Amino acid sequence: LNRASHALQDVRRECIACHAALAGDVCWTAQLYAVYKSAQLGMAYPANRPLAAWLASWAEHVNFLTTWDPKSALDSKAFRLASVSDISTVLSSYYREGGLHHLWFEEVAEKHVSEASEGDPGDAGDPGSEKPRLPQLLVEGLRLVGARWAGGISKGREFECEVPPAVIRLSPGAMPVISSSSAWYLCPLVVSWADAFGTDLVERTVAHVYVRTSVNPALCALHGVRLVSSA
Repeated sequence: LNRASHALQDVRRECIACHAALAGDVCWTAQLYAVYKSAQLGMAYPANRPLAAWLASWAEHVNFLTTWDPKSALDSKAFRLASVSDISTVLSSYYREGGLHHLWFEEVAEKHVSEASEGDPGDAGDPGSEKPRLPQLLVEGLRLVGARWAGGISKGREFECEVPPAVIRLSPGAMPVISSSSAWYLCPLVVSWADAFGTDLVERTVAHVYVRTSVNPALCALHGVRLVSSA
């Protein structure tokens, strides 16, 4: 929230400086001229995004940060992925036991997301055990690009499809346990801005998460399969 406040204050200072330059009170600089040209085109500087969309995303970001309760469960409400640069850092801050961990992605069942699911490879233990359950985030509105979703990555003709509400969990070990009945793909999770119209699907990777797949993981990588969160 501090970083967001400082960024908005910087924007305000630049706008005031531009106004002073137009009035002839200060000299123009290359940066002030760039800010002025962006404003002329209705774009935000230096994000180079439409000003209306940029302001809307900032409003969503600030609202998410101000309503977030650090004392409540991480999965008590949907997490805004565009508000962070690294998901693993967020999850690690809620778990200080150390050791190797990976991020694991699974569709949410109808029951409450914080309940244990049978056969869950990301479980830190049973509800009755002394081991605390590893933290997880509830995410909604994700899209899968390059494959079909059917409880995991599946073969299909769809290039893009919606993913039901899911959890991203910090799980023990460097990677999930691989067996003859399951395969895992280390899938990029990308934040895409709505006003970019799909041109930024290789940018802003906020995490790599293991997703269950019925397609060969090498083929998933070749097809550019990725999870996308629109902001």
